[in-house]
Amino acid sequence: MPPAVRWETCRIRFHNRRIKAHFFAIGEQSDHVIARSPYFKVKHADGEAELNAPQALRALVDELTAAGWRQTGTGPAPWDLRFERGVELRRPVAPQARR
Repeated sequence: MPPAVRWETCRIRFHNRRIKAHFFAIGEQSDHVIARSPYFKVKHADGEAELNAPQALRALVDELTAAGWRQTGTGPAPWDLRFERGVELRRPVAPQARR
């Protein structure tokens, strides 16, 4: 019998701090943080060699994709992306009858 599959879902959120910001993926069923992007400055001067928002978002999406997540939708904000992945549920082995 093939293993059962349960689907996990997550969504990317934006957290803006006073100095730097980051994106994070949060599980929709459990509200736990699955992954975070690198920090970046929302406003930075021209010529700064720091990571920007699109690069940080790409890094997070790449990390999720490498972990088996696939994008399933978008929300109203550019970073509001939804993902899902299947998780195999192992079935317990039936005890053998005693002889």
